[in-house]
Amino acid sequence: MPHFDTIPLDDAKRQASATPGPSQYASYVGQLTAGQAGHLTLVPGDTMRAVKLRLTRAAKAAGVTLARRTVGDSELYFWLAAPKRGRPRKVAI
Repeated sequence: MPHFDTIPLDDAKRQASATPGPSQYASYVGQLTAGQAGHLTLVPGDTMRAVKLRLTRAAKAAGVTLARRTVGDSELYFWLAAPKRGRPRKVAI
């Protein structure tokens, strides 16, 4: 049988949100300017795939393109990238 306790609501919310929320990643992207790069180090419990996904979604919501590079299993560097140039894809009708 599990053990039951009551705790304050603020403590429960703080414990439940161990990973940064979408607004945190949006602030990471928003702080970047041309010539700057961001650096994220993973904390236990996060996966590189999840962090990349959150970062990409935040960049897409901000309307910018990011370049990303991983170093090892726990470091991610990212910076603003120019949009891809070239011929647009053909649209199947």
